[in-house]
Amino acid sequence: MANSRLWVWLSVSIGIAVLLCVACGIGAWLVVRSTRQSLTTGEQTAQQLLQALQHHRWQAAQQSFTVQARTRYTVGVLRQRWQVLEQAIGTVRGWARTDFRVYAGTSGQRVDLRYRLEGARGVGMVQIRLRWVSGQWLVEELEFGW
Repeated sequence: MANSRLWVWLSVSIGIAVLLCVACGIGAWLVVRSTRQSLTTGEQTAQQLLQALQHHRWQAAQQSFTVQARTRYTVGVLRQRWQVLEQAIGTVRGWARTDFRVYAGTSGQRVDLRYRLEGARGVGMVQIRLRWVSGQWLVEELEFGW
């Protein structure tokens, strides 16, 4: 009798442990999948922005911004900041992502991306903050450095 109770207790304990492991695995998979999707789609928005700036398509670049950010990052501001950057490092030839952070909380989702910019005469950087708005990633902040 004691032997069969021990066997039942052991079986139930192992079953619970296996279920917890499966639940943790599924939870971890969902977090990783969500992070990868956020990074991938957010990076597409950042790439479109950088390509528009590189080719001096200021109106197209501005469309990547949230409605609130468009008041701060007007076409004139985008043109001026990009020109100052290119005066410092030369014509931008390409870029590579160097860092990223994905955030999700009560205030919504955001992605911070940092890129190294390769210029004809030097190297610069750009930091882009994206916010999830109405089913798409839009630029909320944009900072250049060199």
